[in-house]
Amino acid sequence: MEAAVKDYITNYLLWLTALGLYIYFAAAVRSVAVRLDMEDTWMAWVPLLNLYLFLRIAGPPGWWMLLGLVPFVNIAVFTFVTMVASEKTGRPPWWGLASLLPPAGLVLLGVIGFSVPARQRRESALRARRWQPE
Repeated sequence: MEAAVKDYITNYLLWLTALGLYIYFAAAVRSVAVRLDMEDTWMAWVPLLNLYLFLRIAGPPGWWMLLGLVPFVNIAVFTFVTMVASEKTGRPPWWGLASLLPPAGLVLLGVIGFSVPARQRRESALRARRWQPE
């Protein structure tokens, strides 16, 4: 009986972790898509469509999603898409290489999706200083 309870708790924690990672990935992809003024950002919350939306951020055709099913090729595709997403959001493209390291790839996706590059912060601060209320 005790082993069954431990298995139940372990499965419960694994499902919660998987759900948390899914929500994190979906929110980060949606944030990048919104920042790039893409349409259909709701796709970020639907399984498989969120991968299609993430692929659309980089620009290759949709059939590249099939390459995601090929072992080792999927790693190259995800790295390419992350490099392009990094570049489009104002960061150096080599940041996408961090997606080759599993924990760094998750952190990178959050940084790309949820933070504003320093250059954009400086530009918006300058615009705010120049703006004078009437």
